[in-house]
Amino acid sequence: MQHDIQRMQVYNRSKDLACAIILITDKITPFRLAEQIAGSVISIPSNLSEGAERGQKEFIRFIEYARGSAAELATQLQIAIETSRYDEKTLQKHLAETQEIRKMLYAFQAQLKKKLAG
Repeated sequence: MQHDIQRMQVYNRSKDLACAIILITDKITPFRLAEQIAGSVISIPSNLSEGAERGQKEFIRFIEYARGSAAELATQLQIAIETSRYDEKTLQKHLAETQEIRKMLYAFQAQLKKKLAG
């Protein structure tokens, strides 16, 4: 069963977050941290998109990967807030959105697992 990823709120919000963060990564220091942030944020919607093209069990696994990427991103943003000279308010806003996306991913994964068991 394929899922229409374009209609999923969690996909769209994670893609929008990726676009917003990618636009500022050149301003985050150190550069290695900016690279890690970019990789993590891109991974969230990418895993959802790839998983949506697979079967239900695999999709659940790809949501798990997206959750892991979101957890990494949250940690990286916290580090950036504490160490980067970039605007803390913007980074805090992105961290809050990351935390909301994490909750959405968890709920979505639980819903799919329940459907699969059901």
